[in-house]
Parts: sequence; C-alpha cells; structure tokens
Amino acid sequence: MYKLPPSPPKLPFIGNLHQVGSLTLHSLRALSMKHGPLMLLHIGQIRTFVVSSAEMAQEILKKQDDIFASRPSVKADNILGYGALNVSFSPYGEYWKRAKKLYIAHLLGPAKVRSFKQAREDQVRFVLEKIRQAQKMSKSVDLTELFNLFAIGILGRLLSKNFSEKHLMLELTNQGAALYFEFNFEDYFPPLRFLDTFLQYESKLTSISKRCNDLFEKMISDCQNGAQDDKKAVVEISGREGGGNERTEMKIEVMANAIDGALEGDEEEEEMEELASQVVDEIGIDIICELVKAPTAAVN
Repeated sequence: MYKLPPSPPKLPFIGNLHQVGSLTLHSLRALSMKHGPLMLLHIGQIRTFVVSSAEMAQEILKKQDDIFASRPSVKADNILGYGALNVSFSPYGEYWKRAKKLYIAHLLGPAKVRSFKQAREDQVRFVLEKIRQAQKMSKSVDLTELFNLFAIGILGRLLSKNFSEKHLMLELTNQGAALYFEFNFEDYFPPLRFLDTFLQYESKLTSISKRCNDLFEKMISDCQNGAQDDKKAVVEISGREGGGNERTEMKIEVMANAIDGALEGDEEEEEMEELASQVVDEIGIDIICELVKAPTAAVN
C-alpha cells in the first residue's frame, strides 16, 4: 500500500479549498514551507499533488513522465476542445502520439515554417501600424489584445489570404479563456455537476462552442474551395490520416493546433532578432520601454 505525501488539515467536503487564496502561488508556497516540497491537497473533492522543489520536479517530469504527462480533464476543455482531443490537452497515448506526429510533420517542418514567413511579416506590420496609430492619438496600447490579434491573424492567414474574422475570433478566444478560469462545480465537486446547468455555466460554454464551430466550418470550407495547395494541405491532414468523423477531426487537429504551429514558427532566433530590430527602428526604444513599464499607459 502506497503512502501518500503529507497534507494540510482539511475541512469536510471542501477539503483544502479554503487555504488557497486568490494569489494561488503565494498560498501554495506558504503551505509547502510548512508541509514539505511534495504535498497532497484536496481541492474540493479532487486530490492534487503540489511539487515545489527542483529535485521533485525532475523526478516527476523526467523519470515518471509517462505517468504525469496527461493534463487533468476539465469541463471547459471537454466542451470547447472537442472532448480535449487536441495536442495540448489530449491524454497521453496513441491518439496523442499520432496527432503530434501529424502536427510536427505538416505544420512545423522547415519548409512549412518558411512558407509562413509572409504571414508573420504581414502581422508584424499590422502590430507596428496599430502602435503608430496609438502614438499619434496619444492613446493607450493593450499589448495583450494586440499580440492575441497578431497570433490569430497568423492562424487566419494560414487558411485564407483574405481572412476577415480576426476580431470575432479574438472575442471568442477571450470569452472561452475566461470560462476556463471561472469556477464550476464539476471540476471540484463532481457530484454537484448539475449545478453548472442551473447556474448557466454549461450553457455559456455551449454557446461559445457553437459560435466557434460555425466560424471553423466557414474557414475550412473557404480554404477547401479557394485556397492554394499549401493552405489546402493544412485542412486535409486529418481527412487523409485522421479516421473517424473527418470534419470533426479537421477542427480538432487543425484549428486547435494551427495557432500553436504559427507561433512556434515565430520562435526562430534569426527571424525574431530581425523583427525586434524592425520594431525598435520603427517605433523607437523610448516608447517600447514605456510600454514595457506600463502596458496600458498612454503612449506619448
């Protein structure tokens, strides 16, 4: 019989939930200082292991990686992520290995990354122009929104040169992300999952999922009907090799992963240095420093 790690005293039903405040990392650090680098918390009715030392992290992430590789299932991803079947959230196993193989072969290969260069450069120009306009009008710059638009713009360009739903996709992304972090009963108190329906949490997820679905259907259809061969290849990955429901597989493996592929391409060191240099030359180092210090401050 296995011995569980030490655990702080818990309350009936809610477990240690009352000991985790709004500053989660601060709360966990304080608890780990008292109970050790490996401890067991009961977050509601969900057992959670907290690791807070490099040695323990290495043991888990390297030596026992196959056991801890899968992310926990959460209600939001089961609805918004097609049952958590994308590369980022699907459980470790044969499906994940196959999806990752397709992802790397068709989206992250050197030739494919090079083919995304024009899309990335166009989106950099978009970001620069937005900052220039804000500078002229002495308006604030929301860098989070700007870089989200940058990423979404790349995704859209992978599928359509005339992608025009950037702001709609950003709206859906922000709403979905907010629901990921919103409290719900199923993730912490599974027997009380019916309350999510009563409190309309589930209906909000379903509504966003439907709107995303409609947008993805339109993007995939536009791409198949009028795209160049390289863009068609992006949406045909699952159709050739995915099996099962072809249309659903396209949305799972392409739409959920293409944005990751676009962003991975941006991480090439040489290109990033070139883009950084361009930003500094165009905008000015003083403005950039001001944005870093106060991202929502007015740009003068």
